[in-house]
Amino acid sequence: MLTCAFSVMTCVISVILDSRADKLMNVEIKSHKFIWNFKIFLSYDKLFYIIVCHCFLLYGAFLAFESYLYSILFNKFGVDKTTAGSMVSIPYWLSVSAPLFNIFAGRFGRRLFGLAATCIMAIISATILLVFPSSMSTLSLYIPLISFGIFLGFMAAYLFPTFPFLSPPSRLRTCFGIGYAVKNMGVSGFGYLGGFVLGDDSDNCNAFILFFMGIFFIAFLISIYAYVVDRQAGGNINSITPKREFEIAKEEERISISES
Repeated sequence: MLTCAFSVMTCVISVILDSRADKLMNVEIKSHKFIWNFKIFLSYDKLFYIIVCHCFLLYGAFLAFESYLYSILFNKFGVDKTTAGSMVSIPYWLSVSAPLFNIFAGRFGRRLFGLAATCIMAIISATILLVFPSSMSTLSLYIPLISFGIFLGFMAAYLFPTFPFLSPPSRLRTCFGIGYAVKNMGVSGFGYLGGFVLGDDSDNCNAFILFFMGIFFIAFLISIYAYVVDRQAGGNINSITPKREFEIAKEEERISISES
């Protein structure tokens, strides 16, 4: 309850600060009406919806997998409940590395390579949990959890921050809305499927891990396809210094004027 109250307080402060910033910058605040216009979904290109698929697969699979990770540690590896409960928080603690990866992404670009690396880290984590024998020491189990934490940091730095390069500012809110809605669909869907595969008595741990490993591998293949699509379109998103759509439009206008 205290955490929720603190969150509400920070939201109120953010609204106040944002309102003051608009006044200082003389920003004209316009009211927007919500219009049911499904044509806007057709205005995004193929690469945008490929990234949306990553929202469904990566975030959905991660949160569902993390929800049952406690049961995997307890039933397959015999970790006691108290230790298992603390170990499942390790990926979240390591996700604080996301700003560092974000700086790396902003400096060196290659965002589609970053998404591919994200999938690889998840596959490595799941593979280690699959092949480790049940007699493996608790200390060794920190290896896949650390890998999973790096995966979460990569995902936070390379997935949703790619959206501004795929949408003009006027449609950016819808862009993020689609991404988060699809992400939530993945969380609910994979959460149900994960529980179904694991079973009531949690005796299908390896089948559960294999299921999510397959999801992460599909996401990796989609990353390769995204690279192919981007390269055919000029390679902007995976470039070292990608440009936003409105920057591309200005550059094309400038070239057109200079040529004329």
